[in-house]
Amino acid sequence: SSATPFLLQSLRAASHEVIQHGACLGVGLASMGTADAETYEDLKGVLYTDNAVAGEAAGIGIGLLLAGRMARAGDAPSSGGDADDAASALCASASSELLAYAHDTSHEKISRGIAIGLALMCFGAEEGADTLIATLCNDTSAVLRYGGMLALGLAYRGTGSNAAVAKLLHHAVSD
Repeated sequence: SSATPFLLQSLRAASHEVIQHGACLGVGLASMGTADAETYEDLKGVLYTDNAVAGEAAGIGIGLLLAGRMARAGDAPSSGGDADDAASALCASASSELLAYAHDTSHEKISRGIAIGLALMCFGAEEGADTLIATLCNDTSAVLRYGGMLALGLAYRGTGSNAAVAKLLHHAVSD
């Protein structure tokens, strides 16, 4: 998108948390699903400033950037080309980094942004997201368990999966 360079420049130049917040969300939307590694690093840099307002938006922005790019179970390596392989690898490393940071930060807003971001990464992945979903659903943090429910819903959206519905209903009554 032609807006992406402008938003990235604004993000890099911003020092005020409210401007960073808006720029992170704008960058995420403008580059949704592109899995651009440089943009990921810019958003991650904002996340790691440990500012609650900007960090929440950075977590969501990362999720938008990587939305739907998690590898589906059963996808053969290189079936979608090198770009899809790179996107899947970025999703795998990002999910590990984001989970670790969600546990390290003292800001619930940042954890919530990360939970939403991780859920967005699972969009349409179905069984490919099951490991991350299980990790989130079994976490000690209620915010990350909530993210697990969002991830489950997004991973299996529109599939009519009875197993996914059963898991959602189980967690609805037990958590």
